[in-house]
Amino acid sequence: MLGNPHLGPARAQHYSLGVEQEVGERVKVTVEGFYKRLQHVIVNSAVPGENLNNDGIGRIYGGEASAKLRPTVKSSGFLSYTLSRSERNDHGDGWRLFNWDQTHILTVAGAYRVARSWDLSATFRYVTGNPTTPVVGGVYDARRDLYTPVYGGVNSARSAAFSRLDLRVEKSWQVRSGSIAAYLDVQNALNRKNEEGRAYNFDYSQVGVVSGLPLIPSVGVRGEL
Repeated sequence: MLGNPHLGPARAQHYSLGVEQEVGERVKVTVEGFYKRLQHVIVNSAVPGENLNNDGIGRIYGGEASAKLRPTVKSSGFLSYTLSRSERNDHGDGWRLFNWDQTHILTVAGAYRVARSWDLSATFRYVTGNPTTPVVGGVYDARRDLYTPVYGGVNSARSAAFSRLDLRVEKSWQVRSGSIAAYLDVQNALNRKNEEGRAYNFDYSQVGVVSGLPLIPSVGVRGEL
């Protein structure tokens, strides 16, 4: 049996409340709280012969504060911070973190026009690492001549936090009814080795980190009509 013909759709209710306020002529601040309730979440079934059922529930709640800045005519910025929690409960066994729960999310972006046709911009992001189920050891299986992993609590650990700084410089020219721009982008300018996964040795006694993309510069030309 591959599925469950009696499986129903998951349901969700979303609630949010926020306020937006201008502070002078150069700053706009927004604060918002949110709550999301999940019902009939599809989970692996504990009933023999039934692969899936709707025995799960979930909840996602938190708040976000953001600000749009315009300090001068030549500069602009954006700041956003989110604090949240994402949890699920399968079969009434207790609450645990969702696979993609992210407690802290911070974004800072800014742009500045150095001269009439030169622009500089930067974006920095910081995100809490995703929950992960740790491997706490290995047990040797003599019949198959290999080690099988022994897992800790589901999503009881986290990967390392993610952070990245991107930079951009652009030079533009006006040509007849359009414009041409040449730019240099530098992604992950700090060459941060962000964790994308983990790899274990043969008996699960040692673990290594699989890193994401390194510093990546790119040069390009863009045209607009």
